[in-house]
Amino acid sequence: MKVDGINPGIKKIANNKTDKSTTGLDFQQMLEKQVSQTAKVAPVAGVNQINPTTAVSAHLKTDGLQLSEATINTLDSFAAALNNQKLSIDDLEPFAAALEDDTLALLAVRDKLPADDSLGSLLERVATVSFVEATKYRQGYYS
Repeated sequence: MKVDGINPGIKKIANNKTDKSTTGLDFQQMLEKQVSQTAKVAPVAGVNQINPTTAVSAHLKTDGLQLSEATINTLDSFAAALNNQKLSIDDLEPFAAALEDDTLALLAVRDKLPADDSLGSLLERVATVSFVEATKYRQGYYS
């Protein structure tokens, strides 16, 4: 048995669809109006722009930190060698030479950094200690 007409009002409403709302505006007009209003939004203030000329590469910072760590390790080794009574003063020469080389390398990296970079301050401090210890060895303070 086929049932066609249980609720004839539903078929009539479905066939009478209109594109207009009850207010007289259609969806396309409302969408275009909303899009045109949101397209005029001002840029967000407070976002810092990175200037590529002043940005410091991560590679340079990593090199500076690794060089600082290596210099501090050399200073520790030099201090241990100074306390070792079995070593002569001439056995300390490689440590002094390494400290002098590290000092120059630290200062070279520091010179590539901006003046206000905190890593530059660290590199300068480590280079100063390294230079002082190498100079004290060269001047005979440890003989």
